[in-house]
Amino acid sequence: MNDQQYKSIMILAIGMVMGVSIFSVVFVYLQFESGVPFNTNYSDPVILGCCGAGIAMLPMGLFLYRSLVSKAREKEHPEEKIISIRSAIIIRSAVWEVGAILNLVAFYLTHSIVPLVIVGCTILLFLLFFPTRSRVLHDLEMDR
Repeated sequence: MNDQQYKSIMILAIGMVMGVSIFSVVFVYLQFESGVPFNTNYSDPVILGCCGAGIAMLPMGLFLYRSLVSKAREKEHPEEKIISIRSAIIIRSAVWEVGAILNLVAFYLTHSIVPLVIVGCTILLFLLFFPTRSRVLHDLEMDR
């Protein structure tokens, strides 16, 4: 994998995590500027539904990533493998981003801290599964 291919993967990954992070900062700022106290009613259906959907998106993104990477391993040419793993990273990040944005909207609407915790966990997963060069090569079994 050359530097240009890896840079494109890094730019995509950084863009996805920065999108969620910037939206999180904006929504937290709006919460504190509004002066509305945090909601302690955790049985609100909006909170339960959005948190459940956000939590369900995390393993769903991992499952989709692993299935797309397993298909990419079967391809012959390294260029096709790189294109496939780039698509897999985009799909995983997009699924995680949907859950995070949904929870940010729930945080803004309900003023509850619980959806914000789910967003924090999602950002942590973005950082834990950041596509380093060695991880990409290992996932594609190209490091041998």
